Amino acid sequence: MTEIYQSDYLVIGGGIMGLTTARALREKFPSASITLLEKEPDVAFHASGRNSGVLHAGFYYSADSLKAHFCRAGNEAWRDYVAKHGLRINDCKKVVVTQSEEELPTLHELFRRGQANGVRSTSGRPDGLVMRTSCTDPSERSITSTVT
Repeated sequence: MTEIYQSDYLVIGGGIMGLTTARALREKFPSASITLLEKEPDVAFHASGRNSGVLHAGFYYSADSLKAHFCRAGNEAWRDYVAKHGLRINDCKKVVVTQSEEELPTLHELFRRGQANGVRSTSGRPDGLVMRTSCTDPSERSITSTVT
């Protein structure tokens, strides 16, 4: 005989999205029954368990896009959550590197988008760019823009 299970909410997938959804449902509806289905032996077994841990700054997206909006909002929400719960965060910087002078317009565009999206530049130059020369090969140059 087949057993029938009943639940107020069914969440499929035990990755970051599924777990976050189940948690939000529990907070909003504390007395509701919530079932989470996961095909693997444990949660966060795939991409959620192997992500880089990078908290994206949002300089790749056009300032008026939904991606930029959600990136900024998610970044702020995550930082607030971490602070509220006393968790550690690796507040590292990101360095964007070009390999040639021809890539400078792209680098300038990323820097412009970052400014439009509220990304803090840590470069010392007003345009946010830094010229670097390789220590091992002086003919090898790169131009970088550092952002958080």
